[in-house]
Amino acid sequence: MERLMSVQQAPVSVVTDHSDLHAALSALGELDREVIRLWAWRELAPRQIAEGTEMTSNAVSMRLHQAKKKIAEQLQSGRKNAERAGHKMSEGRSGQ
Repeated sequence: MERLMSVQQAPVSVVTDHSDLHAALSALGELDREVIRLWAWRELAPRQIAEGTEMTSNAVSMRLHQAKKKIAEQLQSGRKNAERAGHKMSEGRSGQ
């Protein structure tokens, strides 16, 4: 597991605001965040995640499904709140 976590990410050339995503990830439990990170950023399959986390592949798949659902709900909620505040999501972010 340590070997997987030691892989460095390539520097990002475009600055993008991912605060909504970070907030949604923060709302998850630690194990769910780890499953999402391994799946999304390390591009591991549930079978591979199961090997590193000592869970069954089925348990990883279920956790991954629920975590993605929670993130989607959080992001959707954030978009609705932004629209109510008078922001159109297609116009980008202000205050730069």
